[in-house]
Amino acid sequence: MYLMDIRELEPEYNRLLPLLPSLRKTMISRFKMKEDKLRCAAAGLLVKYVLGADEDRDILRDGNGKPKFRDGFKSRLGGYFSLTHGGSYAALSCREGEIGIDAEQIGSFPGSIFKICFRPDEQEWILKGGVNTRSYAVWTMKESIMKADGRGIAMEPKSFSVFDCGWNTAYREYDGHMFAAAAHGDEAAFSVKMVSPSKL
Repeated sequence: MYLMDIRELEPEYNRLLPLLPSLRKTMISRFKMKEDKLRCAAAGLLVKYVLGADEDRDILRDGNGKPKFRDGFKSRLGGYFSLTHGGSYAALSCREGEIGIDAEQIGSFPGSIFKICFRPDEQEWILKGGVNTRSYAVWTMKESIMKADGRGIAMEPKSFSVFDCGWNTAYREYDGHMFAAAAHGDEAAFSVKMVSPSKL
């Protein structure tokens, strides 16, 4: 999983913004908050510099909004990718098979989500450990599965368990954030690789 810290991007933002394709610049312009603009820009920079893809030419979005490579383009890292951002980070992962990732800044996990979105086996696992941290782990794993599946928010979170749904998942806590990935086979396991904006 490749990460970009928007706190490092901020001093480089004006230099790097012109390097992004027009589609990404349009997406950035829709945001009002500085942090949202930085997260969106960071995601675009990961696509450009890690995948080597031009979002205007090489990527399309399916009917559910999931980004995919256009026919004829394949990154050196694989044929499928997933993007996410949350808190201080944008993240990207690319594999040979379908992949979904999610990131959340860890705070106080909302109890309402615990009851409404988590299945009994997930609740039991959460209650056996650090409740707040494990709640974020399950939530980000659910989000990553929904992205990998392709249905996104149309997929009811309580309709499946992260422990028994046909997707392999992995999660990792890093710098006050929870990151998760979902894939088939052992491709869900991930290491963290930082991408420095100052070196782009």
